[in-house]
Amino acid sequence: MKEEPIVKGSNEHTIREKEAVQLSAKIPPQNLIVALDKSGKVLDSEQFAVMISRWEASGKDITLVIGGALGLADSVLDKAAETISLGKMTFTQDLARVVLLEQLFRGFTILRGLPFHK
Repeated sequence: MKEEPIVKGSNEHTIREKEAVQLSAKIPPQNLIVALDKSGKVLDSEQFAVMISRWEASGKDITLVIGGALGLADSVLDKAAETISLGKMTFTQDLARVVLLEQLFRGFTILRGLPFHK
């Protein structure tokens, strides 16, 4: 999803809520939602692998949600089963997707005992 443009004088709360409405429309209600937000848990790769294992065990489809430049609206965070952080640095959505994808790959290799992790 493309984030809402931030223009001078715009209301940040309103922008986050517009994004929340768009996100909510795309997430099937039965999915387990995992939010990426600066307020989330900071995990190392092994801890993230354990979390992936829990998601797999849930039997649900997972939706990973990355906020825009202003973060996620409380309405999205409230629906999330988990909230994680990629760290204290701020990333663009595109870079956050790449980092998340790499960590998902790394987490699955940890769980499968493959040598990629080390």
